[in-house]
Amino acid sequence: MQELVLALRAVGGPDWKSALQNILRITGATAGRLLVQGKEVAVEGSGELLPFPLVSGGRLVGLLELTTSVDPGQAEACAAVLAVGAQCQGLSVSFEQFRKGSAHDIRGSIARASNLIQMLARRLPAADEESSRLAAFAVQQLAEGEQLLKDLSAFTHAATQSIAVEELALQGVFDTLSYNQRRKIQEAGGRLVTPKTEARVWGSETPLVDVLERVVDNSLLYAGENPVIALAVEADSRNSHLRVTITDSGPVFEQEYQERIFEPFCRLHGKKFPGHGLGLSTARKLVEGMGGEMRARPASPAGLAVEVALRRAG
Repeated sequence: MQELVLALRAVGGPDWKSALQNILRITGATAGRLLVQGKEVAVEGSGELLPFPLVSGGRLVGLLELTTSVDPGQAEACAAVLAVGAQCQGLSVSFEQFRKGSAHDIRGSIARASNLIQMLARRLPAADEESSRLAAFAVQQLAEGEQLLKDLSAFTHAATQSIAVEELALQGVFDTLSYNQRRKIQEAGGRLVTPKTEARVWGSETPLVDVLERVVDNSLLYAGENPVIALAVEADSRNSHLRVTITDSGPVFEQEYQERIFEPFCRLHGKKFPGHGLGLSTARKLVEGMGGEMRARPASPAGLAVEVALRRAG
């Protein structure tokens, strides 16, 4: 039964084919068919099948069909486990549709309000400095609201969606990171140092680049003038994982905050710096979605070191 649970918790979403194969082994059935949310998601073998409904919260969320020779008790137990996975998948899809739709509508409202204020500001007398200042402040607040909405949308997406992983060359990820961040690094008068490596991990390129960019952005925000941000790759203590460490030249980071900085809306420096405290929390959710781990620790002699551990590939 443990293998069945693992199949339902697979990175990238439930592995229904593996789940059905595990059920056949558990029950001794020679054939089976699985339907989730009205769609056929797995079939094994053929023959006369007996239906076992997948019910969660009083709702029918799917159907398990197995050969008539199976033990009904075992089949019903498997169906109960499957029902939880099917219900979670349905909730995830519904939430994602809601997130996208609502974010689009709210962004549209913010953009229209911002355009209206700017239009009114252009019609104000040039000498009315106070009204112009208030209009500019209103536009700025709307822009901050739109950015908060984008940050919240990214966080909720990262927190609720699994990520399909594949063998990934870290060198390509580092090259993309360097290219995307080159302008920000130049404007800050800093340096981004990335290693040459042939290391490969199980991950997804776009989310992993996003993770590293969020960490680099955090360092650029807090590391002060002429920051130096360096990446390194080494084997994790488990040896089954590789660890990417991003270290910056910022001020001393206190160890007591090594978990707190990953909490949503955490801003250790209050409103002294821009942002909403969602960058690192979103990054950690993305790493967890790829089956990895993300930690923070003080660097030596000062600065912050963020570690991203992913399963080794190749």
